[in-house]
Amino acid sequence: TQLQVLAEELKQQAQIRDAILATTPDHFSVVDEDGRFLFISSNVSGDIKVDPVSAMGKTWRELGIPEEIGIQGDKDREKALRTGQSVTRELELAGPNGPVYLEYVISPVKEENGETPYVVVTARDITERKKAAEAMYHTQKMESLGILAGGIAHDFNNLLVAMLAQTSLALAKLGPSAPAAPHIQKAIGAAESATALTQQLLAYSGRGQFNTIPTNLNTLIQENSHLIHVTLTKNVKLQLALTADLPAIDADTGQMQQIIMNLIINAAEAIGKQYGTITVTTQPINLTQTKIEDWPDMGQQLTAGPYVKLTIEDDGIGMDEQTIKRIFDPFFTTKFTGRGLGLAAVLALCAATKALCG
Repeated sequence: TQLQVLAEELKQQAQIRDAILATTPDHFSVVDEDGRFLFISSNVSGDIKVDPVSAMGKTWRELGIPEEIGIQGDKDREKALRTGQSVTRELELAGPNGPVYLEYVISPVKEENGETPYVVVTARDITERKKAAEAMYHTQKMESLGILAGGIAHDFNNLLVAMLAQTSLALAKLGPSAPAAPHIQKAIGAAESATALTQQLLAYSGRGQFNTIPTNLNTLIQENSHLIHVTLTKNVKLQLALTADLPAIDADTGQMQQIIMNLIINAAEAIGKQYGTITVTTQPINLTQTKIEDWPDMGQQLTAGPYVKLTIEDDGIGMDEQTIKRIFDPFFTTKFTGRGLGLAAVLALCAATKALCG
């Protein structure tokens, strides 16, 4: 009878233990000095499928655990047993939807006789935590650069206003036939180009001037089609696929024009000297709150409802994964003559006009 009571107590304790292990996000296992599992919890991290019962006495190779985990795990287990100290490791693994980050702690367990025959491994999937940390870092970096860019652009713009005023006055006094007139005209052109650059910096920093009015995106694109064609080389074809009866959006027409031009210029540069096509598409869409939350955080408070989608596609060379991660970073460019402000300004303008960009 006493044995039955003890057996029942052990069974209850085992059930409580299994319930605790099943509800914690961590994965636990016990591994001996030969690398064989003595215990393994059911909630194995990631896409690893291991049966806790059949895993007893087997190594990671026999269980089909990925080598990038197993080999490094063996090294850290041996170190923990040798030094008597816990070893913490963070691993980046290839997942079906991008990298997966795994963190584990291997702790040696010392018995009363002083021997350390096994270790306890605690592992956790920290992918979401890593993504949140990277997003926070990126937001802080963008904010700092925005403040810096806005301050420089504001002061520089004041200097350009004075330069343009003085050179325009000098040109008016000299007259167009004066020998120095062409040189002054070039100086005015250079100052105007610099003014356009400061406007991009101000747009990126969020300190640009906005006049939001109901705007038909199709009309805006069609009215600027001539200007768009002028910016494209002969080897690039522009194709418009504009949905009829497109609803109006609340936008600043000047800033919206800048978004369209920057995206088209970027697409044209991606095509390069080969023959290619840029397709501009507009269509009404309905965004749910779930879809809005799936987009990267741009510091906006958007609500679910009807929106207009603008898509600019090109059949150029494309980008690798590392470049895609940085395309909206200010001053990042893959072009020798680029300034790296075009897409950064697009992102800032989208954030200012309550739009999503990606």
